[in-house]
Amino acid sequence: MFGRGFLDDDDTQATFGLGFTSRFGGLSGYDMEDDVVDANMSAYSAYGESDVIIEEPIFSKKRLGFKLPPSTSIQQVICAGGSAFVVLSNSTIVRRALSGAEADEEIHPIPRKREGQCTVERVFIDPTATHMITCTVCSDGHECFYIHLASPKLAPYTLHAVKRRKITAVAWNPLAQRGDPATQPILLGDAQGSVFEMTVNHNDHHAQQIFSVSDAPGGIIGIHLDVQRSSKLGSRFYIILACAHRFLQYMGPPGPEGQRFENILKRHELSSGGQEAPVLPRSQLSIYQRFPSTAEAMAWMTPLGAYSGHFDFANALRDESTAIPSFNVIPYNPATDRVGDEADVPESLVLTEFHLLLLYPHQIRAICTVNNKQVMDERMPTAAGRFQGIVRDPTSEDVLCYSEKTIYRIDTANETRDLWRLMMDKGNFDAALDYCTSDDERNEVHAAQAAYLFDNQEFGRAARAYSKTDVAFETIALKFLDKQEEGPLRTFLEEKLHRLSRGDITQRALLTTWLVELFLNALDKAETAENSATYERTMEEFKSFLEADASRRVLHRETVFDLISSHGNVDVLLFFAQLHSQHDVVVQHYIQMGQADKALDVLKQVGNEKPQLIYQFAAELIQAKPHELISLCSHMHLYEEAVEMALTVDLDMAVEQVRRAKDDIDFIDQAREKQLWLRIANHVIKVKNDIPMAMDLLKQSVLKIEDILPLFDDFKIIDPFQRNIQRSLESYNKEIQQLRESMEQSTTSARAIRADILQLNKRVERVHGDMMCDVCEYPLLTRAFYLFPCHHAFHKDCLMREVVKYLPPSQCRRVNTIRQDLRDLPPTAAGARRALALNAKLDEIAGQDCIVCGEIAIEMIEKPFIPKDQLEAYIESWSTGGVDLGPSADDEEFGIDREAPIMDSFT
Repeated sequence: MFGRGFLDDDDTQATFGLGFTSRFGGLSGYDMEDDVVDANMSAYSAYGESDVIIEEPIFSKKRLGFKLPPSTSIQQVICAGGSAFVVLSNSTIVRRALSGAEADEEIHPIPRKREGQCTVERVFIDPTATHMITCTVCSDGHECFYIHLASPKLAPYTLHAVKRRKITAVAWNPLAQRGDPATQPILLGDAQGSVFEMTVNHNDHHAQQIFSVSDAPGGIIGIHLDVQRSSKLGSRFYIILACAHRFLQYMGPPGPEGQRFENILKRHELSSGGQEAPVLPRSQLSIYQRFPSTAEAMAWMTPLGAYSGHFDFANALRDESTAIPSFNVIPYNPATDRVGDEADVPESLVLTEFHLLLLYPHQIRAICTVNNKQVMDERMPTAAGRFQGIVRDPTSEDVLCYSEKTIYRIDTANETRDLWRLMMDKGNFDAALDYCTSDDERNEVHAAQAAYLFDNQEFGRAARAYSKTDVAFETIALKFLDKQEEGPLRTFLEEKLHRLSRGDITQRALLTTWLVELFLNALDKAETAENSATYERTMEEFKSFLEADASRRVLHRETVFDLISSHGNVDVLLFFAQLHSQHDVVVQHYIQMGQADKALDVLKQVGNEKPQLIYQFAAELIQAKPHELISLCSHMHLYEEAVEMALTVDLDMAVEQVRRAKDDIDFIDQAREKQLWLRIANHVIKVKNDIPMAMDLLKQSVLKIEDILPLFDDFKIIDPFQRNIQRSLESYNKEIQQLRESMEQSTTSARAIRADILQLNKRVERVHGDMMCDVCEYPLLTRAFYLFPCHHAFHKDCLMREVVKYLPPSQCRRVNTIRQDLRDLPPTAAGARRALALNAKLDEIAGQDCIVCGEIAIEMIEKPFIPKDQLEAYIESWSTGGVDLGPSADDEEFGIDREAPIMDSFT
């Protein structure tokens, strides 16, 4: 299957990989040129022989708009710290922020006094883009220079410790932070196979050779330095040394200052960590790392293919064998699978998370490291010239490839597009789900996982996986039924039920009913096999299922009762009946089984809510457990029923129920107690026909002879209870005599009171001219006044103002109405007569009691000084220094004006 890339004249981006090519407009930081992209770009599918899938491409490339100065070419590109460092043939370096947010910066890596004498050969920059080492070729040999990139004003200086050394590889210390003034100890490798340990800062450095790799044609082509921490072993440094034909691993504790790594390289080579291959002069080491995290994978270019593997540092810490348990040799041309063909060896390679990108002079190829399949093979634009290298930024994961004339940015953001399918095909379903981006993809993975588990007879796990798919419900059910696996089928139905929405009532009802049948079948099988453990476990699961709110809402009770009854499982029947408050079914079952005690226990639990159950089953229970049933009725305050039932058993028990009822003052009054005694008396007289016993009831009850006389026949001989009638009549005679005496006493008292009232109307009090009002303390005779028997005297208006303060709202409203009527009266004779009547009413209100020593004054003792509705205002006034209290809440509610003037017109 081929995908095609399409490019119009105004396009600056080409896309490649499995699927259909998409187009993007120009982006910030890119120039548009027409002639550098070949329109015929083909891609090969690594994921099957299906038809073209219209999807976003796995990779796309965009030319970095970089204008070369005249007569210069690109010599090297380094990608670090989110920036591209372009080394030009005129020995200058241009720094470009890949985000496009900053202007280009020109860097001069060679001291000014040596410019023109040295030519840049290779540049090394740490991942944070803080430190840069430049290796040059000078007239007197190789020299290296250092510059601190975070301090642009600092000039580069010579690293004399490695003078005359051609540095070919640098490993930066992973403990270093962005902007640090010094590098911390780092490793350098040269063309002779020597390894140096060096510490560099902005103005000084210290270095010494600590190791040398024998038989290393081409010297050290790559070094990697990582650090691992162990709670038991402490810090351990991990080192990779790669040569043209050898790959070595080391791990050990750090040494003293200045010799951090010497002891590791000399004494701690990992026993199984070495690899050898035929010599490849342009061999290269690529490490996949998301800085500052530890490295995850590596790729080493050899003539036989790219050796790749994932790091397992825990394995190296455990047995010091290797940090790469297995190597995967990836052929450079999977289409031919040729090994050792020099034409297939790329110019450069770089490792991404899931792909190996191979750069050739005029093409780029991508191979998936998961399955070694080629996913892209693209011809690069001829006008771009010969491509030299491909690099990756470990901090931002940007990938750049470059030729002598131009730079391309490779977008790898979509490289996980088909990872879910690859992982699924390899049986790694959990990882496949991690890379799914849509419900359709997740559904396909779950379906594949379920099929795999089903084929391997892991039916329980298969059921859970199938429940997450949209595979036809009937298809899955039949698969389990064909295998006679009702347990997993039950699991599948339960999981499916949980995933249904509440609105799918019909489907939920069908599933729950089917699950009930499956649970009952499982219980039958466990009981038949006499497997008590399985029976109990299944029973608990079944009860939990029936109790679940989701099941209770949709189960059809009658259908479920029929199913349970057809299986004859009494335990489930009783549980389901109680769960759905079908207590009559439970009680009826216990009675039929002769278990009256259990039936009574149920009635004790629900009798208060459903007293009708006691009436329904009283006839059966009174025969089996009479005393217990009667006690239950009495306990539930059903005293009439308790007495009626007791009379069928024992008269003394009936009397005991009445006495117990008498103590229940919340439910029994004298009238109801009398009715209970009459029930007993009626039973004694009409059923037992026991006259002496009836007479005995009169002694121990509230009944009297006249209460029970109507119960006897009309022609009954009264001789047996003649004496009782006589005593009753004598008692009535005494009561009548007492009543007569009481009435005579009441009449005498009434006459005395009437005489006192007449005398009050004739009482006279002498008023002196110098008497004062007890409210305003002005002469009393200046205006209308009140004089009380207690000798307190008040002006009428003063008294009224004080009285209204203590009147209830209804009286206050009445006073206000009378005041208003007095104001509205016309100055006529009729008005005068009306005024006299109204003032009489005011006199009735104001003159009923003395406000100083009467009942009003006594009641005021319990009244708070501050009304409750004004208490908060008073408290606030203590802090603010004053309070303006309006009328109380009651006055506002009833429209009462307690401060209105007292009108004394017509008086």
